[in-house]
Amino acid sequence: MGQSHHTPHMKDICETLAEAARDHVILTFGFATGIAQLLLRLLLARLPPGPWRTEPGFTAHQIVCFPMMVLLTVLGFSHWFHEDPAFDSPNARVLNVHENGLFMAKIVFAMQLFWDIPTGLLVSSLREPVMIAHHVGMMSMALMNLAGLWSFYANFFYGVIEISGIILSFVDVFHPTKHTAWVDWLQSFPRLSAFNAAMRALFFILYMSVRAVYFPWVVSRILSDFVAMATVPLAARGGLSLSALAFCPMVGLAFAFLQLYWARLLTKQVMKMLAPPPSEKQKKRR
Repeated sequence: MGQSHHTPHMKDICETLAEAARDHVILTFGFATGIAQLLLRLLLARLPPGPWRTEPGFTAHQIVCFPMMVLLTVLGFSHWFHEDPAFDSPNARVLNVHENGLFMAKIVFAMQLFWDIPTGLLVSSLREPVMIAHHVGMMSMALMNLAGLWSFYANFFYGVIEISGIILSFVDVFHPTKHTAWVDWLQSFPRLSAFNAAMRALFFILYMSVRAVYFPWVVSRILSDFVAMATVPLAARGGLSLSALAFCPMVGLAFAFLQLYWARLLTKQVMKMLAPPPSEKQKKRR
């Protein structure tokens, strides 16, 4: 997929939304994920008894999630680690349109609007305020990308980091406290249990390396680009106000803290799992 290196002024948000409503990529991925969620939910609810029937909405969400995470990861990795002189300055990274990043932003905007946010609101096990806020933040950032800003970084934030999302879409099905029906079902399959344990370990490694370490580093680069752009004349930054320029960096900074918060929770879970079982004396004290 080629890259376009023109430097447009930021589009009006209303104009961007109007274009999004007609964009075939947004409509295709939006309706595909939304309809797939609905059809899978109906199908799973009619299958023989099992955890898929106990949690049809959640299970359908994870099935839809897996291929989308794979697609976004492949798209992100295909461009993020390739040096491109067209994006070698703060001005270029903020204002130049990266065609692959723009394509990914369309996919993410469609997924959040048609599938992830509605599903998160309708499925009780996915109805977590922090996650809903996270999805709304991602959709808002994707909208800014569609308006002509920061699309270079979409390759990382919508793509590279989702390598851990591929694993999460599987292991989250067997979350020990949230999805007990699936956990109980898993006990009957020792090999699958072992595979799940291996995937949980892999998820921890990927999350810590990509989201807890690399993610904040990329956000620091975004903040550096923002500072560089904020100090140049208005015309040199495409007539952008500081508030418009700052939106994505500020959301990115909030997301960085969120990744670190989740990393802390994940570390506590791992430490609890690895801790030796309590002795008889400790049990009596309890």
